[in-house]
Amino acid sequence: MIHKLKLLKLSALLLIVIAAIQSCSYDRDIENDAENLVPPVVNLNVELVGDIATITWDNPNYSGNVTIILTHNNGLELLDFSTSSYEFEISEVNVEYLFTVKLKDNDTGNFSLGETVSLMREGPQPVLNFTGVQEETNVILTWDIQDTNISGIKLTIDNSEVIDLPSNATTYTL
Repeated sequence: MIHKLKLLKLSALLLIVIAAIQSCSYDRDIENDAENLVPPVVNLNVELVGDIATITWDNPNYSGNVTIILTHNNGLELLDFSTSSYEFEISEVNVEYLFTVKLKDNDTGNFSLGETVSLMREGPQPVLNFTGVQEETNVILTWDIQDTNISGIKLTIDNSEVIDLPSNATTYTL
């Protein structure tokens, strides 16, 4: 009797597992209405000239009260639908910048799919082992260079004074 009860419990458990698996694999029809109602921007591109990255795109043919949402590493910009470009200052090197543009229909609350482009401004690696030691009235700064393919070093003091040094400099005395 105990054996039959265990077998019955095991059979019931097996049926529940099979039913759960079957319901998870059910191929549901998706209605055509579920398509994205707000079309995405097309031809999204980014170009870097000097320190300025220009993001450009083409807006779709769509009528409505639309806002362009441009997200980037430092936040987001809300732009008018007539806008098809935006400029960013790219001050840091060796950082991947991501830009995503999507549309929002303000009347319906629907969004388009976002389109994303990325940009990395290549640049020299920072110095290593930067130290400063005071000797009497002087401060001696030293560092190691990890990138030998550079044209010079810029030493910035208090975010205002910039001292240009040769590419092989590893010390400076203030």
